[in-house]
Amino acid sequence: MSVMPEALPDRPPHVVPDRAPEQARPDYPLALDLNGRRVLVVGGGPVAARRARGLLDAGARVDVVAPELGPEMTILVSEGAVRWSPVAFRVADLVLPEPAWLVHTATGVPDVDAEVMRAADAQRVWCVRADLASASSAWTPAVSRGAVGSPAEGLTVAVTGGGDPRRAVAVRDAIAAGLESGSLPVRRLRPVSHPSSVAPVDPPRIGRVWLVGGGPGDADLITVRGRTVLAAADVVVADRLGPRSLLDDLGPDVEVIDVGKTPGHHPISQERINELIVEHALAGRDVVRLKGGDPFVLGRGGEEALHCLANGVPVEVVPGVTSAISVPAAAGIPVTQRGITASFVVASAHEGAGAALEALRDAPVSSTLVLLMGITTLRETAEQLMAAGRSPSTPVAFVESGWTDDQRTTVTTLEKAADVAEQEAVQAPAIIVIGEVVSMHAQLGDLRGSRGSRGRRGRQGLQGLQGRASPDLREVVLLAHGSPDPRHAVGVAAVVDHVRRLAPSRGIHTAYLDHHPPSATDVAGRLTGGVLVPLLLTRATHVRGDVPVAAAEMTALGHGAYAVAGALGPDELLFVACEELLAAGKFARDERTAVILYAGGSSDREAIAAIGAAAAARAGRGWGPWTVAALAGGDTLAEVVERLHADPAVDRVLVLSYMIADGVLRDRMVAQAQQVGVEFVPGTLSETDALAELVLVRAAGAR
Repeated sequence: MSVMPEALPDRPPHVVPDRAPEQARPDYPLALDLNGRRVLVVGGGPVAARRARGLLDAGARVDVVAPELGPEMTILVSEGAVRWSPVAFRVADLVLPEPAWLVHTATGVPDVDAEVMRAADAQRVWCVRADLASASSAWTPAVSRGAVGSPAEGLTVAVTGGGDPRRAVAVRDAIAAGLESGSLPVRRLRPVSHPSSVAPVDPPRIGRVWLVGGGPGDADLITVRGRTVLAAADVVVADRLGPRSLLDDLGPDVEVIDVGKTPGHHPISQERINELIVEHALAGRDVVRLKGGDPFVLGRGGEEALHCLANGVPVEVVPGVTSAISVPAAAGIPVTQRGITASFVVASAHEGAGAALEALRDAPVSSTLVLLMGITTLRETAEQLMAAGRSPSTPVAFVESGWTDDQRTTVTTLEKAADVAEQEAVQAPAIIVIGEVVSMHAQLGDLRGSRGSRGRRGRQGLQGLQGRASPDLREVVLLAHGSPDPRHAVGVAAVVDHVRRLAPSRGIHTAYLDHHPPSATDVAGRLTGGVLVPLLLTRATHVRGDVPVAAAEMTALGHGAYAVAGALGPDELLFVACEELLAAGKFARDERTAVILYAGGSSDREAIAAIGAAAAARAGRGWGPWTVAALAGGDTLAEVVERLHADPAVDRVLVLSYMIADGVLRDRMVAQAQQVGVEFVPGTLSETDALAELVLVRAAGAR
């Protein structure tokens, strides 16, 4: 493509001062109103077509100059979206048939793009040069716009990357995700103003209503959509059982209306709640009706939706994780289980057994029955269920305060259910599960994961923590597996010292599962309860089996209860600890240096794979690839090293001991690293501050 010279009307020339390439970056970010304004696009290929589409979206009138067109630009021309001049670029194209406000050049020919740039500068027209940002007078940022109808509607995110477009796109995408997820403020703080001095007379704005299911109690179990619309709300009408901690993140000008109900006490009627929602929406405010569980599962969300529509208020339902399924799951009770039952029934029992019996009438006899709001009528419900044919020995579980720190599970039978509920002082909110699946609780225990503490542990009937105090959260017991090698105990002691320095007000103790004193029960004999933190890096055999047994034995001594924290890894802080060791060994960040985390191994290959998946995210933070090898249960060191040596982007391979303490296993790691000819990083995780910080994070999570 060539440039055709042509005389232009006299205009004072504009001289562009020279500057170094590193200075060629956007110095003054600016949004342009191109609506109805002429923009010139030079080039007919795919890049030019993409630029043309973006300009059309902004309302510009687009003229295209190019001898030939590619398929994408041909479509735009055939649709009449752009006007095409089938010639080489002429300087006169900048001003005829009228002056252009902006020029985009994307011919793919550097000399032509440079000439377009020079001509635009001479005419004082901003020019975006697609092939060389450092030579442009204007830059096109990476742009994301809030979708119409979403809480982020009207927001535009534009990021420039200093000549690095991929960097700009990555940051743009991260910000856009934050806007859409509600983790960034998206609520409109002022009404939309009109550009003219006399605003048109519009009808009053009607706000939107979102009926949001907040999930079973834990704040991080609300859906992404729910969190997004909550961040956009002007008014929040909140239930007692919703994730109320999220209300603390709202701005001080967001109105929160508490309409919480307790058994037998309904200070605000459902009719008044309906009216409040509509009143605020008709006043132009966006309203979130925040409920526990799911708004359409015994949540009266249907009534609220009907009332909104009847009054001309737009409404959207945002489903939530219903407590009818999730709370039993947190207690290790699946409502269906192969070999036990393939169906379940959910019913409200706050007005007696009628609803439960009606729900069960056409269900298989093996179906699990899940009752909500049924504690106060439990005796009547149990009697009628047995009269209707349910066996008195049918297992029953009460799960109180599911997904909170006070979760408690009590297991009994149908004939004893009412008496046990009274003796154990079972209180709402509680889910009642009736059926053979309740037996799974004894095998699975509570499954709240790394949230740790159950406040009061699950029990079988009247056994467990009856009469015992809650865990003494000031006392922390670090539970290690143990080893015959004395170096292991030295490493554990180093962890304890680090933790004590970070938390001098806490009591920090050590116990061992095997090989080394003191045992867990020895330590429990000296304490009145506490938090048990396993010094184990995966949630494999020991964490799933040995640790809960140790906690039960410690609790059984009668001196106090023990909350149990989750395994240490995988966790971001563990990888920070690894970087501490790399820095201590004078290994600098290098994008061509790969890091292998060498683990002791496990029979649980998924646990080892989880380490590798988490470690892989470290690549791109100044390092080459991070991966994992294992002495057992995973890829061997030789296999991993062979793959890395075959990677042309890797010049150097480092091996780091992904173990807490020294010992015979680490000796084997060092020897194998020498055999395959790679460098071994000195030290163990016990020497790092990040590991000690992670222990305290896990202890806090066990609350």
